[in-house]
Amino acid sequence: MKRSIIRKRRFDGRLALVTTTSALGRSSILNRLRFDSVEVFRPVGFTEGYGHFHLANGTFDKIRAYLSRCKDKEVGRYKFGKGPNYRIRVVRRALERLNLSPELLRHGVRRGVYVAPLARNSTEFLKGNASRLTWHQRPLSEIVAYWRDRWLLPRAARDNSYRSFDASAWLQILGLNKP
Repeated sequence: MKRSIIRKRRFDGRLALVTTTSALGRSSILNRLRFDSVEVFRPVGFTEGYGHFHLANGTFDKIRAYLSRCKDKEVGRYKFGKGPNYRIRVVRRALERLNLSPELLRHGVRRGVYVAPLARNSTEFLKGNASRLTWHQRPLSEIVAYWRDRWLLPRAARDNSYRSFDASAWLQILGLNKP
């Protein structure tokens, strides 16, 4: 048995489901994704439309520098387990110090929230009504073959621009190689 980092709860490490959110609104891809005729992701709701992605480039760095000058302790609480999203906490704290509304974190873009149960009884297990998980049988080799046949090959047939991709470009993109 292990203990969780944030709440120190005991758990045995079994992963019952995976969660994700769409980029914007509902996801046409996640809503259609099936494997062996079983839906992989299930929509469970929407986010409220709060975040920090709408802040212009460099704005977060300036906000963090401001809090540093104010000697605010929130700037140093960047490690996992110190609370929700670090950037949101920092921006919220700066807004408080500046007497600005925390509603400035509201960008209004609701994102779809999806779950991908890894077992047929994930819900019952997570509610405590089942002690064992009844796993979906999804061998990685079959998942890869399905993805290749369903998405990769048809897309490659429609758009061959990938052939001109220069793998060394990643060094420049990552800032590891100067142009």
